[in-house]
Amino acid sequence: MPLPPLTNPAQVPEQVKSICIFCGAGTGGDPIYVEHAKEVGAALAKNKYNLVYGGGSVGIMGAVAQAVLDEGGHVRGVVPDPLLRHGSKQIATTIDVVPDMHTRKKTMDAHSDAFVVFPGGFGTMEEMLEMVTWSQLNVHSKPIILVNTKGYFSLFVQWVQLMIDEKFVAAGNRDIFVVCDTADQVLEALKTYKAPETRYGLDWIKSDPIKM
Repeated sequence: MPLPPLTNPAQVPEQVKSICIFCGAGTGGDPIYVEHAKEVGAALAKNKYNLVYGGGSVGIMGAVAQAVLDEGGHVRGVVPDPLLRHGSKQIATTIDVVPDMHTRKKTMDAHSDAFVVFPGGFGTMEEMLEMVTWSQLNVHSKPIILVNTKGYFSLFVQWVQLMIDEKFVAAGNRDIFVVCDTADQVLEALKTYKAPETRYGLDWIKSDPIKM
């Protein structure tokens, strides 16, 4: 059964205030990953964006969070209890402890107006693709921005094109996410993002935001 066309799209936030980031708990094999993450994090804070992230102090996620804090920005960390008990150290203005990974993602979504994705591993890709899927299904229309440090997401973009070529994804839905190479491009994309009209027109009952 085909899904309905988009007639009542979820709205792009009128004003983006809080940015959820997805990124690796490792630093990668090249110092440019951390350097670029710090640059983008500092730019977000200087432009008065708050940060929502997974709460850890290590890897790229720690680098972005620390860059925001160093610029006087507000950082909300969302940490599953098992990771906290395992010894995960937090650097954040506000820390929310949640029971599991699913609640973590729901909480991060509830507190954010856009998503910025840095290089990372399986977890980063899973988080990003869930938000892309939610947009495709009209759960939200928030900006999704990929920071393409060292061409990290170039192969992903090629894979998306393959899915389009093989008729698994509508061509317009490639614009659910925006690929950026610089901090200035990220800032511009946050201001100009438009969700594509090729997404599915499902109507969702909006639950109340998670209260913490």
